Amino acid sequence: MKFYTNPNLDSTRLEKSVLILFKFPSRWNAHILRKFSINFNVYWSFINDSYQQLGSFDFSSEILKFSSQQNIVTIILDIEFYPCFHIATIDLLRAGKPKVGLMVFDDGPLHLVNRILASRVDFILAACPISNLKYQEMGFSSTWIPLESDSLYFRQNNEKKIDILFFGNTTCTDRPHYLTTLQNVKGRSIVIFDPAIYGQLDQSGLAEMLASAKLIINFSKSDILTSSAFPPRPSNFVYQLKGRVAETLFSGSICISEYAPQHHLLNINNFLDEFKNPDEMIDRIESFNYSDNAVKQRYEDFYNDCWPKFCDVNCMNKIDLFLDEIQIIKKNKIINNKSLIDVNYFLIVKSVLINYFAHNTTIYEQELALLDNC
Repeated sequence: MKFYTNPNLDSTRLEKSVLILFKFPSRWNAHILRKFSINFNVYWSFINDSYQQLGSFDFSSEILKFSSQQNIVTIILDIEFYPCFHIATIDLLRAGKPKVGLMVFDDGPLHLVNRILASRVDFILAACPISNLKYQEMGFSSTWIPLESDSLYFRQNNEKKIDILFFGNTTCTDRPHYLTTLQNVKGRSIVIFDPAIYGQLDQSGLAEMLASAKLIINFSKSDILTSSAFPPRPSNFVYQLKGRVAETLFSGSICISEYAPQHHLLNINNFLDEFKNPDEMIDRIESFNYSDNAVKQRYEDFYNDCWPKFCDVNCMNKIDLFLDEIQIIKKNKIINNKSLIDVNYFLIVKSVLINYFAHNTTIYEQELALLDNC
């Protein structure tokens, strides 16, 4: 099993060390690593590299052995959408000294699955502030962790040559209707950039594009939820807190966004104009003052109010205190693979993965193949 760390890591610089177990390499991992590196010595590994070969017991033994050698105080699991991770593995990990926590990003559609996993760990880090409150309501130790990072990538002062920018998936939910309406706006330079069409940008490229626009449009709906594993709801989507809001903040631009209740929970809606339909979006666009001075002043107001809520130093100081206060809950017995909770877990996850991602064979082909062997 292979473990990684920053090659320039000075383990004497910081008092505490954490081990983050990612599912597999992802562009989102860099955000998390930068955040935790502020307060912790950070080590990480990729579950998909060895879990299937080692099995639960040997995998857990390798993790705990490494944790002991490096004085790891906290293990963080990133296992959403990883179908073969047994709950028994969490119990084995929690037999050691480190605190073991779950990091959840897509909790809105996956809450029923994640709640089963959450019942086995010492704490939860939730990227959605509403999900965070749901876990707290049920008595779990949980706190909010915004995914996107205010890294130096986003500290740019580019000349703003674009009036209106949308960057992201153009086919999700009802976005085609919104974007068709957007293209009818007259007298403004408009750029619609779909990475699936034009190619994915690295963090520097994304930051440069965002910083070159005066007004950035954000959509909040999740992808279509068709699986029977999701509870009954009046719509086939959920509203999510999207990272584009924070990335716009760090890029020196202004964001208008489709409604999401998370904006109100974080009290950022006073500086974030929202819309609930294409007509309202057009009203926000047409009433926006595109002069350089007006954009600069509005951004200063947005930045002064919202930056403290998202900046890495503030967030990680809170998470550091949160982790210090966590009391390791009583270790549960390692469950049998045929126990009811284990069976339910795999039935739910299998239903979610097959139905929710059946249309996306390129990204989840390997995960679905692994699922068939579980």
